[in-house]
Amino acid sequence: MDVFKSKRDALLAFLDKGMTMVHLDARRDGVLVPKHFIGQQDLRLNLSYRFAGSQMEVGDDGIEATLTFGGNPFRVRIPFGSVYALTSHVTGAGLVFPESLPEDILAALRKEMDLEPQVASEAEAETARTPRSERRRRSEPRGSEGVGRPTKAPHLRVIEGDKK
Repeated sequence: MDVFKSKRDALLAFLDKGMTMVHLDARRDGVLVPKHFIGQQDLRLNLSYRFAGSQMEVGDDGIEATLTFGGNPFRVRIPFGSVYALTSHVTGAGLVFPESLPEDILAALRKEMDLEPQVASEAEAETARTPRSERRRRSEPRGSEGVGRPTKAPHLRVIEGDKK
């Protein structure tokens, strides 16, 4: 597993492999995105060195790039303090920075992890009796093994480490 000294180093390593999705809280100070995205706690933007005309700059404090939204170019500014996760489109690897997760997402994850699902039908009762590992194999698309379980935030998955 790669260990990075900073979000900047992690982003540069992901970008070296190809297109990278940056998960950010657009409500944070210093974020500059198109008006209709301001206030989103879970904004996801794709970055790549291959985007024509993006003039991407990765500095010590954040990222600036010209991205296209609905066919219109817009110069975005993404401070690293607003970035809470990275996902590689090429490798499928993901990296979460827990210290930067928005409190609303953290609260939803905590709530989801603490509550047991309520069984409302016979089909759900059967699912509840099936071991978790078997349910995961049945319900997840091929190639998703070991990437965690889905959450109510569709772009985040709970990763459970070895319990040895």
